[in-house]
Amino acid sequence: MKRIILLIFLALLVKTSSADIVMSPYLQAVTTNSIYVLVECTTNSPVTVNYGLTTSYGSVATSESNLPTGSATYVHRIKLTGLTANTVYYYQAVHGVSTSAGLSFHTAVNPGTQFRFTWMADTRTGTAVHDQVSALLLSKNPLFSLYGGDLCAAADYTTWKSEFFRTNELNTISKVPFFDATGNHEAWGSVTQSFIQNPSSASGTQDYYSFDYGDIHVLSLNNSVSYAVGSAQYNFAQSDLAATTKPWKIVINHNPPYCSGSGHTNDLTMQTMATNIFVPNHVDVVFNGHTHYYQHNYVSGIHYMILGTSGAPFYVPTTGTYTIKSIQDYCFGVVDVSSTSFRLRVINNLNNQIDSLILSKTTNISYESNTATDFNLKQNFPNPFNPVTVIKFSNPVSVKNGFDNFTSLKVYDLNGKLVSVLIEKNLAPGNYSVTFDGANLPSGVYIYTLSIGGFKESKRMTLLK
Repeated sequence: MKRIILLIFLALLVKTSSADIVMSPYLQAVTTNSIYVLVECTTNSPVTVNYGLTTSYGSVATSESNLPTGSATYVHRIKLTGLTANTVYYYQAVHGVSTSAGLSFHTAVNPGTQFRFTWMADTRTGTAVHDQVSALLLSKNPLFSLYGGDLCAAADYTTWKSEFFRTNELNTISKVPFFDATGNHEAWGSVTQSFIQNPSSASGTQDYYSFDYGDIHVLSLNNSVSYAVGSAQYNFAQSDLAATTKPWKIVINHNPPYCSGSGHTNDLTMQTMATNIFVPNHVDVVFNGHTHYYQHNYVSGIHYMILGTSGAPFYVPTTGTYTIKSIQDYCFGVVDVSSTSFRLRVINNLNNQIDSLILSKTTNISYESNTATDFNLKQNFPNPFNPVTVIKFSNPVSVKNGFDNFTSLKVYDLNGKLVSVLIEKNLAPGNYSVTFDGANLPSGVYIYTLSIGGFKESKRMTLLK
């Protein structure tokens, strides 16, 4: 009997001390030639990841580092390197006697390649809605996702596991890498840091960062770390956005600088950053969460898109002077990007589209001469048109400080909704022609508006199909 008891004890001891994978691996910090696989395990002994172009794998990587969760587990970071851009890879994690399911991912694309990404924020306690949204995200076939924080309602391990790392979410992020902008609920403490691996950037910290993907540059800010004027995060944002030459500049952060509704008010510190940094560096879109509704705000040439609940309880949106649209609904975003176009579809948890935004950086600009002596916006020709027309204007402004001749030409519908951005860039003085294609728009009257410095003028045009 004593011998049997001893054998049972030894068997339990071996099982207890074995290295086990706790949950499915997931993906972060993807680039054209590398990606991080994160694996939560019961020990800090190294994890092995087999990977390759087929399910036979062929390459091996082991833990670069690990961080304790504070709950007797460790999250290992395994960096896969030597990858090829815009390519599907297969991988599998091994830790002791545990082996994960075989999974796959897609590396980042090179500039000039069209791609799709998704946005989600504020899942928190609404786990049923979160389950719906995370499954829908995967069905849209994005190459990566941006998350806007408040992924769970508290910073502790148990809440992370019960509210964020759910079956549908793990199924999604085991195939689709995500980048997160930390929210106030999970905060930037030790547990959150154990579960998140941000990309390396010029910030030199995991707290906040930036990265390039195809033709976009993304700056991710952290509202749990000081972003007041003169802070390290503020200074990084300033230098980072000034340095990038990507066609599209995107900012993600949890707290919106501009919002209208119950629950939260404008983040005035973030508003200062927007005024001082985002506007002069011509950011295109800022994605926010925090306020639990959908709202499209437009301030000083920047679209502030609040897609603020993929599960968190509703707040009540209102309409500010800068608000284009407000809807109380669950929401996430699907974005298709090329070097000249940016199309956002806002979708609810029932897979219904509730709004859209289409931006364009047109290449159809003709420079005619440098003899312009005054501002002049001409009537489009032909008018009515189907589906192409030409808009001509004159810009006599001389370059002084680099921004005096910043030119904006945009098209709106009669409800004031922006339907196309034809120009947002510095232009030398002269006469210009811009081709506008309304093939994707319904028949109707549209308004085109030219802004150069203090000059602003609008005219109407009619699309007849």
